[in-house]
Amino acid sequence: MRAWAALAEDSLDDGEAPEPSSCLHLSTLLEGRWRLDGDLEALDGEIIATALRLATGSDDEAETPRTPSERRAEALVDICRAFLEGREHPTSSRHRPHVNVIVTADDLEAGRGGECADGVVLDGPSLASLVCDSVMHRVMMAGSVVLDYGTRPNPAAPSRHAAA
Repeated sequence: MRAWAALAEDSLDDGEAPEPSSCLHLSTLLEGRWRLDGDLEALDGEIIATALRLATGSDDEAETPRTPSERRAEALVDICRAFLEGREHPTSSRHRPHVNVIVTADDLEAGRGGECADGVVLDGPSLASLVCDSVMHRVMMAGSVVLDYGTRPNPAAPSRHAAA
């Protein structure tokens, strides 16, 4: 067993690069088809899932019913098409994805993570990345009772975080 363990240990490549936190592969196949595959970290996956959910249409009664994966594929193409068309006619402000994250003020201030509305857990660095370029809505609660719901700030008004 020791000889086998030594051989197995020697065959391991300690210099392997770690898997990137998010990766996407797009490959051409035969007859003009494509293959898309990837692994996403929590925040990237949540953003893409939200965009696909919002862009995925339902089947019309006259259409042949499609599977959920067929509708998501069509939604992804629609999202990419809209992005490409928007680059031809850039607007002054960009449209940000809407991602709902539940986090306490103490956890946010301490750099801890939060949880997306659908249960996906975000670590502290992912949440910090999301917060630094977002519009936040405050919801103050006591148990299940909403005490206060903050609204989106006026973009023209000076921000108290502008100097940060």
